Amino acid sequence: IVDKILNDDPDFKGVNVTAIMPFLDDEDCDKIFLKKLQENDDVALELINFVSEDCLTYLVDAYIEGKYPNLDVDKLYPFLDGDDVKKLFYFELRKNK
Repeated sequence: IVDKILNDDPDFKGVNVTAIMPFLDDEDCDKIFLKKLQENDDVALELINFVSEDCLTYLVDAYIEGKYPNLDVDKLYPFLDGDDVKKLFYFELRKNK
């Protein structure tokens, strides 16, 4: 199912991915989340509860590297671990100097 969703299979268009996320492993949740992020260039908050910490760390690192310049990182803070929050804090400090 995940592969069909990721490959935009017409039979799986419109599938409510939030409903199936609790039944998927972390790796598949991460793939779906990142695909939605690439499509919309924004955080799919309804999916973020299901992604791994590694995926969130990747997202923070990618944002810092400039990959998602329009990303509203304020939406991420409640879901990030302390190290990722520190990274973003220091990044914002350097950026505003």
